[in-house]
Amino acid sequence: MSTTANSSSSRIIKDHNNHRPWLSYQLVQERFQAGDSYTWLYRYQGKEASWERYTVLDVFYPYLRIELASRFVVDNNQAAACKGKGDLYQTHHRMTISMEQQLSASDDPEEWSLVSFEYYYQDGSHNRGGWTSLRGQNNVQAFEEKFNVFVMPYKKNCASNSTGTGSLREVLVIPAPHKTIILKKKTNHSTNGPTELKTAVTRPSRHQYTNSWYACHPDELAGIALWKEFEGGEYSFELVEMQRSGIKTCFDSIVGIEGLK
Repeated sequence: MSTTANSSSSRIIKDHNNHRPWLSYQLVQERFQAGDSYTWLYRYQGKEASWERYTVLDVFYPYLRIELASRFVVDNNQAAACKGKGDLYQTHHRMTISMEQQLSASDDPEEWSLVSFEYYYQDGSHNRGGWTSLRGQNNVQAFEEKFNVFVMPYKKNCASNSTGTGSLREVLVIPAPHKTIILKKKTNHSTNGPTELKTAVTRPSRHQYTNSWYACHPDELAGIALWKEFEGGEYSFELVEMQRSGIKTCFDSIVGIEGLK
């Protein structure tokens, strides 16, 4: 994976756009798997406020469908009332993404749209609910704020060229990292307690509008938003858990954030 900053944005080189179907296939097949989930903790003035979980429901090339669910901080009385009720997350949205469309929008988020964006409504009087389409609300930020596919690794972001020589040509340009985030992590296979994970993060100009910082490495984290501070500085989110291929990794805290010169 190249981190040479010969462009201020992370983009597909235009004269290699004929490789996009191949790239989107690799990305869908290798990067997203049904059952994968990512959870971010939202803070208000530094205090825990809520958690948001993205779960991959289906992967069917070139599409993937993601469900969004949230839970909030509860006091002791609420916790007692909820005891034994299992998962406290409430599903509220789901979206369907075409990876070919997403990869085609290499310069501007307005160059693509979600295939569908739906809201789950709850009919309290009848204790039932259902899904309704949010037409006209193309909230691509709901995806791009959490995932930067242009930083994700798939076949080292390379594709076979059209000359038939079998050599590889780089098709993505990833700018040099700007910061380093130090996390404490613990997997469900760890017996020695949390270990520190130091990873470079980047915010390419293509994703500048999201204010998110995306991991550059290791591969399983690359392209995932690790941290975001919202405008005004009172709200932020940070990645606290991910589950891929049945392996859950928890991130206890962000130990530090270092700016790179």
